[in-house]
Amino acid sequence: MLLKTSVLSIVSSIAVCVLAQAPTSNIIQGCVTNYDSSIDYFPEKINAADDKANYFTIEYHNNYKLMENRKTGESYMLVQCGTPTPSNISNGTEVYQIPITKVAIMETSIVPYLEMIGAAQSISLVADGGLIASPCFQKYLKTGNVTELDATNQTLQAQQIDNVQAQFGSNPYAYTPIDANTSVTASEVYEPDVLGRASWISYYAAFYNREGIANSVRQKMTDNYNRLKTATTNYNKKPVVAWTTYNAPSQYNNNTASYLLSTAQYKTQLTQDAATELLSVISSADILIDETYIGTNLTDFLKNYGIPQADVDKYTFLKQKAVYREDGILTASGGYDWFEAPVVMADALLEDMINVVNPSSPFSRQWFRNIALEEPINILRHLQSFSSSLLFGFSLLDDVNNDDTTPLYVYVPNEDNMHHLIGSIQGPVDSPYEGGTFLLDINLHENHPFQPPQIKFITKVYHPNISSQTDVLKSHWSPAMTLRITLISIQSLLDSPVPQDPQDAQVAKHYMADYEGFLEEAVFWKNTYANVSLNDYINSKLDD
Repeated sequence: MLLKTSVLSIVSSIAVCVLAQAPTSNIIQGCVTNYDSSIDYFPEKINAADDKANYFTIEYHNNYKLMENRKTGESYMLVQCGTPTPSNISNGTEVYQIPITKVAIMETSIVPYLEMIGAAQSISLVADGGLIASPCFQKYLKTGNVTELDATNQTLQAQQIDNVQAQFGSNPYAYTPIDANTSVTASEVYEPDVLGRASWISYYAAFYNREGIANSVRQKMTDNYNRLKTATTNYNKKPVVAWTTYNAPSQYNNNTASYLLSTAQYKTQLTQDAATELLSVISSADILIDETYIGTNLTDFLKNYGIPQADVDKYTFLKQKAVYREDGILTASGGYDWFEAPVVMADALLEDMINVVNPSSPFSRQWFRNIALEEPINILRHLQSFSSSLLFGFSLLDDVNNDDTTPLYVYVPNEDNMHHLIGSIQGPVDSPYEGGTFLLDINLHENHPFQPPQIKFITKVYHPNISSQTDVLKSHWSPAMTLRITLISIQSLLDSPVPQDPQDAQVAKHYMADYEGFLEEAVFWKNTYANVSLNDYINSKLDD
């Protein structure tokens, strides 16, 4: 992604009405009321240093931005509302007043980008809401603030599109855009780089003046992705992975079945970053990822690929029971979350791939489903009888409480508020906290996981990095972190103090000046305070 800027001043402010003064951050609500041509209205610009996108560019001017989709050749001028539109507009350039507040989504992959920058509520029109897998968006869809695009009546479609400022993606029900002047093309899925696809969060953020948020989210994802990638270098075994597709006979291929070995660059990179090698020899592949749309189980797979049961032992991936599909999460209408969340969440996608390559890794899979082990599809309709809040909460509880490898537990005190949890972790072995039970007060952001939770210790702990008054997680958060991984990280923190970055300066000073004395005091606190189980704590609150 290329970035240009034509100004030297960098200043900004968020305000509904902006006077003729230099803002201190981009305007994400309202318009300028007293325009001054000398002011830079976009002090928060896309940080191009860590942006991996190849297919879009952005150039900043004082009161407008010039963007180009390099894949399609289309260009856009984004003008800060309340300021004049420049006269030097190139032919074919579409003009938008920003920040936009009302959009149509024509492709499901775009929804997670808007969710991550906090702009999902600007969506007022969708092509097919039933294909969108996000539970948060499904909840929003039920509010009645979102209309579904009419599939057959182009006159009605035109009326619906007239009510939005922009339509992101291609209209699936029209060969040409009904209103080309409001159609913004989406090309994130064509990016050859996994992080490049994630970087399109900046493309969409520019329409909302939310570059500052996009920079922060993208940086966290990139850092987490690179840490995961580095960790895979410790894996000695490098299995062979094949991504394949079976195309059934149809009128479109002369009724002749065909097979495709995918060599998409981002898949090759993703596979290599998960410490594997991609080879075209399927029979010797250790792992096979089947991207065929038809067939959901191993029986279907063997039939599609013409593999008789007697020949199963000829294929390494079958002997090792390592056959995966990308349908781990589906909507009731058959929509694949694979085409949504993992497009932007590069780090979470890599976690999935690492688990495929190394099932003993501490990461759970969301999208890859092992059909050789008869793993079920997570179909969102299973929980439709519950409220969206319960749907959200149950998925978090299952992730933590069903993990048999680590003694972690969470409890919901009030089912009317699934964002407030009480957690429990055990003190690490061979630490002064061993044998103790430590309780946590967990408050999840309403935009979880795109905003970090607040986690405080209920149990008193003698530790330089823990205080019952402050958030123990601080800034160490990525949208790819599940609640289970977060609790494991906090558990690891107990065993690995960082006194140079303390939350309790006195304890940190004690730790560095008298380590043996610190250990003795930590054990005393553990024996005194860390002796209440989660059940006993909950029961005591119920008694109150």
